[in-house]
Amino acid sequence: VAAVCALSGVAVAVRSVELAPNFMFWGMPYWKFLLPMLVEMAVFSVFVITGYTNRRRPYRHRAMMILSGLAILAGATARIRALQPVFGDSGWTGLFGPILLLGLIGVVIQMLVSRKPDWWLAGGLAFMAVSYIGADLLADTSAWRWIARDLLGITIS
Repeated sequence: VAAVCALSGVAVAVRSVELAPNFMFWGMPYWKFLLPMLVEMAVFSVFVITGYTNRRRPYRHRAMMILSGLAILAGATARIRALQPVFGDSGWTGLFGPILLLGLIGVVIQMLVSRKPDWWLAGGLAFMAVSYIGADLLADTSAWRWIARDLLGITIS
């Protein structure tokens, strides 16, 4: 199921951008927004694969499965209007802020309950944060413009 989710997520993201590359979405042209969408699917896949390969180690497996679910919630939380006054309605803070804060709250609660840090959960959340913020920043570069236009064949005006 996770493989279907990841592959269809990538296909839908690329196809939707091909249809309307200059549509403004989340404060940026849609072709720029493609990079955060692709990174979101990549992060989801990394967590699922890591969780699957650690399925006999419950501590690691649990952290990766929680993070894989959290990794694909940005689209849902970004549409909750009550969160927009807090996190904004554009940029990485508006899109990824709610899920990163939710993940941080989860790390803190887990640490308080077990009285020791879950380094797999905390490290995975840090990986997610760096990946998402990096994708948002890289989407503004000429390198991404070249990749989107020349490699993916998206018409950019």
